[in-house]
Amino acid sequence: FYQMLSGTRSDQKLKKTLKLSDLSANANLKYLVGEITEKDNDNWKNLLQAMEAFKISKKVQESLLQIVCAVLYFGELSFEKNSGGDGSVISESSMNALGNLCSLLCIDKEN
Repeated sequence: FYQMLSGTRSDQKLKKTLKLSDLSANANLKYLVGEITEKDNDNWKNLLQAMEAFKISKKVQESLLQIVCAVLYFGELSFEKNSGGDGSVISESSMNALGNLCSLLCIDKEN
């Protein structure tokens, strides 16, 4: 995660595609992540070089990064008891995270 934040500082298009602005603004993640260092940027470059060495196309690289970000958004979801019966529903405060998660996975939020 730190590597993506560091590496996408100069690539706003990728940062927007991965919906990192919302994740990086999250107070819980800031606490866990701490400060981004130059080592994080170096690790990001190494990751991209490794994917290129394995002949992973830019499109597939982007898809892999979207999946990683989607997993992070799964961690942002909170649930509450369903007032209409058994089970749980996603809380109203998690709707933005749900929207980003669905967008990253190319699925319809309403389904």
